[in-house]
Amino acid sequence: MIRLLLLLAACGDPSARGGGGQAPLTVGLASAEAVAWADTLEVPATLAPLEQADIAADLDGRVVAVHADLGQPVRRGEPLAAVLDEDWRLALSRAEVDRAEAERELARTEQLLASAMAAPADLDVARTRADAARTAVAQAEARLARTVIRAPWDGVVAARSVSVGDWVRAGTVAFAVVQVDPLRLQADVPEAWASQVEVGTPATVVVEGLPPVEVTVDRVGPAVVESSRTFPVEARIPNSDGGFKAGTFARVRLRVGDRPGTVAVPTRAVLTTSGFSRVFEVADGHAVERPVEVMATDGDRTVVTGVAPGAQVAVRGAARLSDGVAVVEERSGEEAKAGAPAPAHGGSGREGSPGGRP
Repeated sequence: MIRLLLLLAACGDPSARGGGGQAPLTVGLASAEAVAWADTLEVPATLAPLEQADIAADLDGRVVAVHADLGQPVRRGEPLAAVLDEDWRLALSRAEVDRAEAERELARTEQLLASAMAAPADLDVARTRADAARTAVAQAEARLARTVIRAPWDGVVAARSVSVGDWVRAGTVAFAVVQVDPLRLQADVPEAWASQVEVGTPATVVVEGLPPVEVTVDRVGPAVVESSRTFPVEARIPNSDGGFKAGTFARVRLRVGDRPGTVAVPTRAVLTTSGFSRVFEVADGHAVERPVEVMATDGDRTVVTGVAPGAQVAVRGAARLSDGVAVVEERSGEEAKAGAPAPAHGGSGREGSPGGRP
């Protein structure tokens, strides 16, 4: 009689059944929250100087002074170096003497013409000589000024290739000067994205060891390079503190559109096996496997597509689930004490507390 009663009790207890009568699994739930997410295209980039120039000597001569060196900031027109100017100063002195003589001759001829002692043609000749003498002085002054090598604009000396005592020819490169604030970001974008990358496209520039910088594309190349099937884009990066170095490798993430249907779920809800990710949505007391695409993970939150906003996803205990298995939501500490049931459903849910851990 006792054995018969035990058998009847076991038949009436769902937890004692096998197969389809297996007891529901207890899980913690959380709601999938709708979030905005932009599709990005990441490509390698280089931080180039905004401007760069090789500064050469204008005249032959021996270097007699060097005023700037590697890494030194310079202002537009600031002297960088000078070549020996003695010959050019002598040439200027001779030109000034010739000018003074020509101007005296012009004044004397004007007086003679006023006294009818010179012809108008004589005055024309004197004026021509005076004008030529003034031009010769201006040319001599210009040549003398060109003995000083000057910075073409505000920048930083990137290289110095002359020293005091060097003999240089006209055209010999003496300095390289670069403008590094702002820097010019240069990247090549695959031609497939030509319709989505344009002037004004927002982007994030990432350089190892430095904080990301938000920029916008300000130049887009008009043609695709046939050899690489890419087109160039550029953006300016503020660099007032000199934190970025010209020539640095970077990566740029171009935001090329908004991805619809993105939600944020707890990172623990996302299960990844062999490169495929999934979550378990809980609806009507059963787990439903949902393949998802992971967009990004930030600590305990992961952005995915493939789940509807507001859906209840399993968090605690998710790794034990399979598609179609019956589940119940774990209860909070107060509910457990009161003995209140907490069936899993598709309404508003929350991530469970540790009190009902199975």
